Amino acid sequence: GYQLVGGLASASTDSVTAAAASQDCTYCPPAYFCVGGSASSVACPAGTFAPAGSNSSSACLPAVFVLVTFSLPVSKTLITGNVADDVVAALAAASGLAPSAVVIESTTSLRRARTLGPRRRAEAAGDNAGVPERGGDVAGDRRADSVSALSWTRVQAKLAAGDESGASAARDQLMGPAMNREMARAGLPAATD
Repeated sequence: GYQLVGGLASASTDSVTAAAASQDCTYCPPAYFCVGGSASSVACPAGTFAPAGSNSSSACLPAVFVLVTFSLPVSKTLITGNVADDVVAALAAASGLAPSAVVIESTTSLRRARTLGPRRRAEAAGDNAGVPERGGDVAGDRRADSVSALSWTRVQAKLAAGDESGASAARDQLMGPAMNREMARAGLPAATD
């Protein structure tokens, strides 16, 4: 199913041409169904899930959900389009579920502090004068290392399994090294909790 995201934009006398030229439809997202020509998607009832493109409430089947929350050392603005698809594919491969059963529920920007030693602190400031080649402090500076903020994104995803044993197996797979192995295969950085 598809959902209508645009409306009539022109006042053409040929209503068929005007409607076709001014309407935009997108593929119905997972966990929703979209009745053809509908202006919006309809969420599946609690405890059910439908794959992307569903066009009827009958596509919302019982599901047991695995909720996954992790952080990636990338800006939130990067987790869109193909990168979001890569994250979904990595989670699906790691969990043993189909990509159509994985939904990124939300992304939140985070700032994580990173401690910089004397060399990195000077390099970040663009000043390499007086920076020792290995270890030690800059000009006898014994203060605590400075802190630099990095852009991180917290990702919350929901994976739909057909039953409790499928959810348990997916959860077990995600708890091991499989998730970061699949992230690496997709060219993504390692996830942390």
